[in-house]
Amino acid sequence: MQVKLLVEGGDMKPGPALSQKLGPAGINIGQVIQKINDATKSFKGLKVPVELTIDISTKNFSVSVFSPPVSGLLKKELGVEKGSGQQHKLQVANASIEQIISVAKTKMPNMLCKDLKSAV
Repeated sequence: MQVKLLVEGGDMKPGPALSQKLGPAGINIGQVIQKINDATKSFKGLKVPVELTIDISTKNFSVSVFSPPVSGLLKKELGVEKGSGQQHKLQVANASIEQIISVAKTKMPNMLCKDLKSAV
């Protein structure tokens, strides 16, 4: 069984979405949350996609962490709380090429590009 979640990096809390999926399988939710928080510590303050692979018969699980969405990485890099909301009328920040390259390097393992130039 696979469960896909979008969690706050290093700060996941138990909630109804997780407990409804893991409760009937008999998986210890506290252990799952602790393992996810340990795996996502480096992405503190960002939403991070996490995939749980659960073997129901043995009650073992593994955690796969992917890189955060590009929008979250850009907001963190530019120091912006949220987007403008008024496209083409209101700008909230200007991104330098160095900042874009930094975001591309972070996102590279989960992209389908061959080199950094195409990722940028």
